[in-house]
Amino acid sequence: MPRAYQSSPLPYSPRTAGPWARKISVNRPRFGGSRIPRSAAKAYVRRGPAGPPPRHRRLRGSAMRLRWAAAGVLGALCAAAALVGVAFPARAIVNCETSRDALDAGELQMLALVNGARQQAGLPALQPSASLNRAAAWMSEDISRTITRTGTLSHTDSLGRSPSQRARDCGYPGSAGENLALGSTSPEAVFSAWMQSPGHRANILGSFYVVIGIGHYQGIWTLDFGTVNDAGAAPTPSATPPRTPTTTPTPTPTPTPVPPRSSTTALQLYSGFNLVTYAGPPAPPQQALASVGGVLVAVYHWNAADGTWQRYLDDAPAWANSLPLMLPGEAYFVGVTAPAVWSYDVPR
Repeated sequence: MPRAYQSSPLPYSPRTAGPWARKISVNRPRFGGSRIPRSAAKAYVRRGPAGPPPRHRRLRGSAMRLRWAAAGVLGALCAAAALVGVAFPARAIVNCETSRDALDAGELQMLALVNGARQQAGLPALQPSASLNRAAAWMSEDISRTITRTGTLSHTDSLGRSPSQRARDCGYPGSAGENLALGSTSPEAVFSAWMQSPGHRANILGSFYVVIGIGHYQGIWTLDFGTVNDAGAAPTPSATPPRTPTTTPTPTPTPTPVPPRSSTTALQLYSGFNLVTYAGPPAPPQQALASVGGVLVAVYHWNAADGTWQRYLDDAPAWANSLPLMLPGEAYFVGVTAPAVWSYDVPR
């Protein structure tokens, strides 16, 4: 998905930014690079296990270039989930203890800002989800505990979980996209920085998201977005039906089977590598990515089972490729040489 850091004129305050604000530094992807000064720091958005995919010769130096927001004071990351209405079985809450999961005044203000922007874009408001609130609050507190040690802002938490894994551990029955920011307690300042970043803005204005979770802790903000509505609605009381006389049933004609329908998902890809979650049916990479075949270079997927990267290189022989299928619900690094819209059908 789109990723970027944009500048934002936030005032620097060591008191609000935290004792680690002057110490933070960012690592470039480990493509033979090294640690660089914060003044010239660049980072990349990632989800899933540690380590970026190998660099492809045709995308050298072009993948995942991002900027720290607000001159290094406000940092932000985003991860997106493109799973349209894909639900998973309910799970017990594990490793999701947090001091609170109800929205405070600042978080309610952030919710109003998000839904105000969606209203202006002609999109429905996001409903607060208790499970995503819990996941977001846990993540903000987790970052506050680890940032002084790691010096980096990452969607992978201290337990090695991606946003979707963490959301499901907190009771959410689907996948999650995520925005992160640190360095300001002001909802307006953080929201403004997110809206200036294509990746974060895409999450906030994602038409397929229906619920949201918000967590703020000591200048650290987490927004979790979900495609499955678990906000719940009050059940409608049912009246006792009146007694009716028994009648002879009329035979019901057999309905004609209706073929399954599908909806089309369209994702904006930017030049370089884009971290996306695939929601279509299982398909070979060249088939799943047929709509961007003219600019496609490579696809990488982390296989957690054996700790290896699977790859598909568009111009490589079959024996050099190790990614046979793209599966729904899995995250992939998709590399393209130019901006393109990736569209595919999602079964309903």
